Amino acid sequence: MFTLLGFCFAPAHEKHDALYSVVFALMFSLAVGYMWEILEFAGDSLFSLDSQRWQGGLVADLGNGLYVTDTPRGSGLLDTMGDMLVNLLGTIVTLPFVKIFRRKKLEYKD
Repeated sequence: MFTLLGFCFAPAHEKHDALYSVVFALMFSLAVGYMWEILEFAGDSLFSLDSQRWQGGLVADLGNGLYVTDTPRGSGLLDTMGDMLVNLLGTIVTLPFVKIFRRKKLEYKD
């Protein structure tokens, strides 16, 4: 969805080739995913939410801000990296369609 939105924001001039629009849409989508992860982290940190599912792997609270988890990397990190990988894969799957649409859009302008 954000790949397509990023494509809509990319300039649609003949002087910009389709590769420019594809790269812009890719970076836009990844930036939105990155900002989302920051918001999840902020919500978990400030309001004790569990949107990154870090509490699911929690074994013990050491009381000094440190926790013991049942996974070596922590369940919150696994959730974040999983979300970012799915975002990247979804973007990569969408990009060929964006490129085709961009080419068609430039053909209709002529």
